[in-house]
Amino acid sequence: MSTLSKILVLSLFAIFLSCEKPEDPDAGKPFIKSVSFKNLPAKDLKFDPARRTIIIRLPAVVPAEGYIPVLELSDNTEVIGGLTNTGALNITPACGCRGYDKPKPEGKLVLANDEYIRTYRTQRSYRVIFESPTAPLEPIGDLPITYSRRSPSDNFIEVALPLKNLHQNPGLWSIGLKNLDTGKGYGYNFALAGGQCVNTCKPSLPNRMIMWYDLRSGGGLPSGSYELSIQANAGGGDITFPQPFVYKE
Repeated sequence: MSTLSKILVLSLFAIFLSCEKPEDPDAGKPFIKSVSFKNLPAKDLKFDPARRTIIIRLPAVVPAEGYIPVLELSDNTEVIGGLTNTGALNITPACGCRGYDKPKPEGKLVLANDEYIRTYRTQRSYRVIFESPTAPLEPIGDLPITYSRRSPSDNFIEVALPLKNLHQNPGLWSIGLKNLDTGKGYGYNFALAGGQCVNTCKPSLPNRMIMWYDLRSGGGLPSGSYELSIQANAGGGDITFPQPFVYKE
């Protein structure tokens, strides 16, 4: 074969290789074919499979059982992350405060299938973006204010405050307690160095803002019934709960 013929053959081979379709890096990864949620109207859900994004508009009060996903998945695929123990979508990222320079948190759904990369199952994540209520926080008056304490010697109690429009990542600025018998006030301000991120949420306690109260503040909190008020976000007005907060030492 002449030198010119060899060059021609090599050129044709190079052109053939360049025309081959590149391997799809997403080939074999799990994916969602369709999605809906129990208790969530279709108008409040947007699904963009190309961007792997789920957008949910949240109401003032979410259902007690949460939003159970109804998914059509690729073959041999299951959800391995983003759900609560009861199988509902974890929406708690939308109700805890953002904290210092923390962007608005998002939820996610994590899938895995039976394909393996070395010793790991092949996974894919979908973003869950929450469109939050814009109305002010409002007490849910027919639910009690509850608290828990890990041990009698613990200096903090975990207080659960029932609130509407909670899922907009509010920050707790201050808390006030007024004893209904004596009129004495307790509580304190969290506005140190621009505010502290002290509140969050739990999947097991829907529509409740969870905050930790320091019992050492003001010399301790005596047993009794209290009027409880909070201020959320800098410059926000006081929110006073109509139901009493009953505390026992």
